[in-house]
Amino acid sequence: MTTNQQKESRHITWEQLKERIQAGIPFVHRIPSPDGKGPALDIWVSEHGAELALRLPCANSDKPALSKLEEIEVRQISTLSGPMLEVQTRARTLYQEIYGFFVSVADKVQLNDKKALEAVEETLEGWRELIKIETVLSDEAQLGLRGELYFLRSLAKVVGNQALTAWVGPDRQPHDFRIGTLEFEVKTTRSTSHTHIINGISQLEASPNHSLFVFSMRLSPSGANAGTTLPDDIENTRAILGQKERSRFDEILRTHFNYRAEHSGYYPLRLHLADTPLLIPVDSACPRLTTDLLFSVPHRSRIHNVCYFANFDGLGYSENSEEFMNVMASTLPSRNIISNEPKQ
Repeated sequence: MTTNQQKESRHITWEQLKERIQAGIPFVHRIPSPDGKGPALDIWVSEHGAELALRLPCANSDKPALSKLEEIEVRQISTLSGPMLEVQTRARTLYQEIYGFFVSVADKVQLNDKKALEAVEETLEGWRELIKIETVLSDEAQLGLRGELYFLRSLAKVVGNQALTAWVGPDRQPHDFRIGTLEFEVKTTRSTSHTHIINGISQLEASPNHSLFVFSMRLSPSGANAGTTLPDDIENTRAILGQKERSRFDEILRTHFNYRAEHSGYYPLRLHLADTPLLIPVDSACPRLTTDLLFSVPHRSRIHNVCYFANFDGLGYSENSEEFMNVMASTLPSRNIISNEPKQ
């Protein structure tokens, strides 16, 4: 068997791995040794695809240095099978590239007889500049960020710099914004209707003692010399924040969204509002699945990672309507206090 044939028979394609990650169920994919005698390596995917990791058998004396790639962590862990080197990341926008990284490490170990630590460190050095260059947001992530920036600017018109404190989604809170007893889930689409994908049963469930609203907006391409790009939206948002808040804002973009100002040229798409955004109360008139609705479903405990589409056309309040302004006014500091309850 040729080296290329060995590679093809051992590795699944990115499309196959991506499909399993999107299923949301944790799993382990084993990369077998080509001769059956060398070490088998494992790719680990955590629940909902939150973490992607490669584990390689190693010696107790293998002590990895601090990774030079900020999105990749390398450490030695103890397992029932003995010590392992674990190469791990949470940067979901980089999973495809990092899977290629894992394949490179696996081939060095299994085909070129390199030690685990040597293979990892050699590949880390080779990929350092490549990973840095390719830290670019996916189309989906760009769209979501643009919607949250729009709502952040709208909220700042009412509560000023407190709007940035209310932006709790990047801190792994259950909803994008929380101020006092109000929560806001921002949904952005380029479709022809206010139809959005709902990720999980809890996404349209308010936290205890809170009221939840969906802020739905549609964007469409603007063409030349119109609309805004993602970097435009970021600068427009920075401009309304105080100096202290700007530093925190830049940190959120860098840490939670992998956005780098030097990559602004990668985001040339110009978009504008396709129609007036909507603010929809999440109540009995809101189309949604809930824990209570699914309680009686047979074998409910075996159902995981529920995703569905919900259409909000004609519901709620149009932006700048009296009802919309009343809700936004209720976020004023004199009437509400910022709440930062941890995610349940």
